[in-house]
Amino acid sequence: MTFNPSLPTPAAAVAHWARETPRATAVVEGGVSCAYALLARNVAQSAVMLAAAGVAPGMLVGIECDVRYLHLVLILACEALGAAHVALTEAELTPDRDPAARCDLLCITKDGDATLVGTRIIRLSPDFVRLMSGVAVEDADPGRLDRAFPAGDIVRVGRTSGTSGRFKFVACAREPMARLLGIIPHLTRFDESRQNFIALYSFINIGTYTRCLAALRYGATVVFSTGAELAASIRTLPGCHTFLLVRDAAAVAASEQFRDGRLDTCSLRVHGGFLPAALLTALRRTVTADVTSVYSMNETSVIAVGDGPGPGTVLQGVAVRVVDAAGQDVTMGEAGRIVVRTPWMSPGYLWDAAETAARFTGGWFLTSDFGAMPEPGKLLVLGRADEMINLGGIKLSPQPIEALIREMDGVRDAVMIGLDRPDGSGDLHVFVERADPAIDSGVQAAITALLAAYVTSYSVHFESDLPRTATGKARRNMLRRMLARDGGG
Repeated sequence: MTFNPSLPTPAAAVAHWARETPRATAVVEGGVSCAYALLARNVAQSAVMLAAAGVAPGMLVGIECDVRYLHLVLILACEALGAAHVALTEAELTPDRDPAARCDLLCITKDGDATLVGTRIIRLSPDFVRLMSGVAVEDADPGRLDRAFPAGDIVRVGRTSGTSGRFKFVACAREPMARLLGIIPHLTRFDESRQNFIALYSFINIGTYTRCLAALRYGATVVFSTGAELAASIRTLPGCHTFLLVRDAAAVAASEQFRDGRLDTCSLRVHGGFLPAALLTALRRTVTADVTSVYSMNETSVIAVGDGPGPGTVLQGVAVRVVDAAGQDVTMGEAGRIVVRTPWMSPGYLWDAAETAARFTGGWFLTSDFGAMPEPGKLLVLGRADEMINLGGIKLSPQPIEALIREMDGVRDAVMIGLDRPDGSGDLHVFVERADPAIDSGVQAAITALLAAYVTSYSVHFESDLPRTATGKARRNMLRRMLARDGGG
């Protein structure tokens, strides 16, 4: 199957495939399949209902929904009406918290704050599904999905990971989003046999959004699954692609799902951090030979991809610079702050002019990462600039050390935290996430040998689960608060 680039939106693509291949499977969730004809009708039905609720071009619709098929339908309905959408969590359903407070309409399944009431809410109850199903067929004509809208209009509002404790929100316009969807085949090595997508995460994750829409643009199948069902999903959907966050990739590599052998019909992309050599090897040995790590962020989307632990390859059309503290380019191969410009990047943060001015300048985005370019087109990411640990003048970049700890047998994740003390010194804390406490003494000894060259004292905390953001990143700010509350203990 090939996609017709003249179709203006993903909703229009769904309508196109509903006409061309109406019985082809569009979505599978919970073992229930939905054909393109039904998906197009559901999107058109939802568009009718949203329009009746007042949704119009330029509005922002917030969606909180555990049923990912219904969430997808509402996303496509918003786009067919020219409205933007933002995925919400239950905790955000309060009248005074972004982004819910900025929405013109909320589509929700949970009650949220008791004061969150009013005419701008559609509750996604079983009654809503029955009402949607009752929309007359002639009123839900999929032809209404073919509308085009200005390229500069916002289509989606995303968010940063929130590792610092405060989300920042980014706007995705139609034209940059269309360009991003156009490179998804490159990232996933799309061909005639790998257009299907296994979606493991909610629509909070922009990767779920972009890859679902990319698959639908090509008339392929989206399977909403979980990490624990990955192998079973691949077996029922041969010729597919998916992605994992680093933490989940480690769990999948150690699981028993692939005991009968890897499934090379699937391509796997790993997002969300460094991909240690040991994990890369394990994934290729147990899951699929086609594994690639992706360096990206919500502000810029995809920047570079890598097939190994060394430097990654910068995507065509992406520009990368490495600068010093004064913002001047460093010599090739020298380390510094990574600055990027992509064809699909956001123009800035919503509702935060100060942070936008600080990070988006002259068409470039100043990342929070340290890195180096050993040669043109190659990028080595060294660590987070805003996570540098200062122990009374001893400065440590935690990421390289964390990566070594993660490679230890039985370790799922590792996070280093520096805690300042009133006397100007600092304490180093190492959080280790593992499933089996029997490995603790051995890991402790290995960490002692690893840190001996840097510090003389530190504390190790073993945890079964670290606190995480919605996208799976460790919440370092929460770990710092835990340490401060416990007196650094």
